[in-house]
Amino acid sequence: MMVAEGDHIREGQVLAKIDDRPFRDQVQQAQAAVDQAKANLENSSLNLQRNERLLERGIAARKDVEDARTQASVNKAALSQAEAALSLVRLNLARTEVRSPLTAMIVKRLLSVGEQVDGTAAQPVFEVASTSEVELFGNVPALYLDKIRLGQTLEISTEAFPARHFRATWWRSRPPLIPPPMWAWSGSAWPMEQDS
Repeated sequence: MMVAEGDHIREGQVLAKIDDRPFRDQVQQAQAAVDQAKANLENSSLNLQRNERLLERGIAARKDVEDARTQASVNKAALSQAEAALSLVRLNLARTEVRSPLTAMIVKRLLSVGEQVDGTAAQPVFEVASTSEVELFGNVPALYLDKIRLGQTLEISTEAFPARHFRATWWRSRPPLIPPPMWAWSGSAWPMEQDS
């Protein structure tokens, strides 16, 4: 685990890593199998060409050419199979790293060092939240309700950051939980973007 709750992270940043030595060994084995399959294909292609030239001169039998053509096809398929196996082990190697899908903040770390993971979406490792846009749920006094429209951009401030102003877009409202003249509206969500 390379990050903790509250850390700011960048898109693509490595957040956690599992021991990748067995996967690196598998990549080497698969690469060797690809190299061997390429050599076998090259050899069988040369053998096919040689037998075709000999057949043209009447020295080789047609069966020798057919056998060489079959062997070249088998070796071509073996190369495709070895390349697919290499691609799969490279993918498994890449999965030894957990990377951030976006620039965000670590909200919660769901696992600790040493815990077993299955590598599926059913077992998340982190909970991240984008900090470029946030939702604000708030209340608006009844006095201002007739002045605000859906989609309107507003400037807001909070007691938590009294010197900061934020741009917000009103995008949803719910019916009031408490009748006027108290807080007449509750639970709206405002995507906010921090002023530069």
